[in-house]
Amino acid sequence: GLGALVSSFSGVERPFASFGNPIFLGSALAAAVPVALALAVGAAGRERSLWLAAAGAQATGLLATQSRAPLAALLSVGGLWALLHLRARARLAALGGGAATLTAALLYWRGRDWTHGLIWRDTLELWRAHPLFGAGLGRFHIEFPAYASDALKARWPEGKVIVNFAHNEYLQTIAETGIVGLGALLLVPVTALFLLARRSGEEPLPLADAGLLAALTFFACAFLSPDPRF
Repeated sequence: GLGALVSSFSGVERPFASFGNPIFLGSALAAAVPVALALAVGAAGRERSLWLAAAGAQATGLLATQSRAPLAALLSVGGLWALLHLRARARLAALGGGAATLTAALLYWRGRDWTHGLIWRDTLELWRAHPLFGAGLGRFHIEFPAYASDALKARWPEGKVIVNFAHNEYLQTIAETGIVGLGALLLVPVTALFLLARRSGEEPLPLADAGLLAALTFFACAFLSPDPRF
């Protein structure tokens, strides 16, 4: 988190550390925030201050990456946890703060190019051609060009830009492995969500919950980026 912050002030527009892409760094930082917060809740004195500082550095580093998917994922999963475990007033405060942060971020990044919708639409066309078992695991970049629309080619000209990923892991999974593969992938986050929902909530944020939140944050990022493949 501190490394991302330092990089943002050293001439690097969007820090990426050793991840090769700001989105991948942002996803790692977003998933780490719940763990640091849980360790802070379970500690006291200087140790609590240390973990709070770590969470703050991770959150600041996440903002420095200017990555929309990890921030949206973290806020969405945090909102889900608030709905499940906080009382009414605290829940409203948490949800309101998260919504305000996300709105401010989207307004700040509103000028960024966005072609995901075109890629997603054409990926669905690829899946419709192979609905049950998909076009083949790892074959997206080979099969997709035949289904790319003229609108997408106008934005990302063929021969100059290669669309290697659908920028949505779930759409890419169903395109490559069909309904069968998507079902297997969804089993993981659905199980994590089930375990999170059934916990008693006797502690404010136990470390076990933090692990589930971290996993769900990562899988939520996958709606907008190909993080699991890296």
